[in-house]
Amino acid sequence: MNRMAEASPHARCLACAFPFWEQLTPEEQERLCRFTRSVHYAKGARVHSPLESCVGILLLRSGQLRSYLLSEDGRDVIQKML
Repeated sequence: MNRMAEASPHARCLACAFPFWEQLTPEEQERLCRFTRSVHYAKGARVHSPLESCVGILLLRSGQLRSYLLSEDGRDVIQKML
């Protein structure tokens, strides 16, 4: 891990989460660290909707994430529980 990336509070977490981390150049590691931010969502909060812009890559550090689609009759059809 390069020195700039090491200075980021996210570097260790990213290095553990992404198996390809060590194959990235120091500049790529630094860029990922620079654009990484921690976000806390309350239980039941919507993280993303198809009406919004992409939020980027989500790295779940704790809790659960439910991925679902709405059926034609308005019911949740769960795709994944993480």
